[in-house]
Amino acid sequence: MKIRFYLMAFLSLISVVAVVGCLSDGAKSIDSASEPSRSTAPLRQEASLPHNYTTLKVYYCTNRKDKTRNQPLSSLEPEDVYGGFENRLNYGNCVVSIPESHRYGEIERPSSWKLEFCEDPNKHIVLQSVNPASEEQILVEISQDVGRSRKKQAFVFVHGYNVNFADAANRTAQMAYDLKFDGPPIFFSWPSEGKWNRYETDLENASLSGVYLQRMLEEISRNTGAREIHLIAHSMGTRVLADALDGISQFSAEGSGPRFNQILLADPILMPNAFEMRSRRGSLVVRTG
Repeated sequence: MKIRFYLMAFLSLISVVAVVGCLSDGAKSIDSASEPSRSTAPLRQEASLPHNYTTLKVYYCTNRKDKTRNQPLSSLEPEDVYGGFENRLNYGNCVVSIPESHRYGEIERPSSWKLEFCEDPNKHIVLQSVNPASEEQILVEISQDVGRSRKKQAFVFVHGYNVNFADAANRTAQMAYDLKFDGPPIFFSWPSEGKWNRYETDLENASLSGVYLQRMLEEISRNTGAREIHLIAHSMGTRVLADALDGISQFSAEGSGPRFNQILLADPILMPNAFEMRSRRGSLVVRTG
């Protein structure tokens, strides 16, 4: 019993020291004496040298609440820039780091089983920064990236239930990296609570978010020059995408709406007959199992 007690005490001490280390090592590398402009993101302090990771830029659109309207951007960690539901769209881009040791399809995160208590970009996928910007600026940036793409393409990812903003950014970067995608990766982050026990709240927020995704898809289609836009949705995000596509098919004149190339629905959660309504228009038919 004594041996077990000392072992638990020792592990607890390690945890406390590790957390303190995270707090000190994770300081933002910006000058706290001067307030950055709105387009300047919080940036995590880089880990040990050499840097065994690469960084990717991903674009986002969200109907989550922008917390920088009430407090300085420099006071927020990247994952805390956006919160609950907001009746508007917010745009920007993120920088996400991918370690050289990354395994295909994985989202490497710190593990207490490995006594990892801090994010290390040499080992983990890390949201390094969040950069809020105007819709106009982001559409210009996406257009420039589309112009550099051989196929003039982009993809849009819609996350599912129990996913926070940071997790959505990390997953989007992981997919773009693993697919070696030639074009801008974009994600739409609807206001999931990011907690397993908030399913009903997530379901309500998802049901209110389709109209915002619809507007985003229409803007990207009209203003970026993309010839191919691929859509990927997971879990409860398929409901958001279904509502958005339904709105596009109902309110667009025949042949005038956005054109999408591939649509992938993973573990779909859909409203009954949602796609049947669209198929009657003759503009989109999607089969689900």
